[in-house]
Amino acid sequence: MNHVYVLESRPDSDEHSSIDGVFTTREAARVYAERMAGQSLEWHTGQPGNDPDHSLAHAIRDGVYPDTGEFFRYVDGYYITRRTLNPTYLED
Repeated sequence: MNHVYVLESRPDSDEHSSIDGVFTTREAARVYAERMAGQSLEWHTGQPGNDPDHSLAHAIRDGVYPDTGEFFRYVDGYYITRRTLNPTYLED
C-alpha cells in the first residue's frame, strides 16, 4: 500500500478547512504548514480519537482592531491526515 499525507488548514475566521497540499511524507507536510503559518508549530499526533494517522497543530496570533484599538487573539488550525492509495481500485 502507498500512503500520502494531506495537509488541510482552517483559518480562525473560516468555517471550513481547505486542502493545501498532498505530500509523500508527514515531515514534508509539516514543513510546508510551518512556512504557511510563518512560525514553528507544536504537532500533536494521534488525534482525534488517538488515531496515529492524524496530526494537529495550531498557530496562535495576536492582533489589534484598527478602529477600536482592542486586543484580540485568533487561532489557525493545521491538520495532516495519512491517506492510503489503492492503485488497483480503478483497474479493469
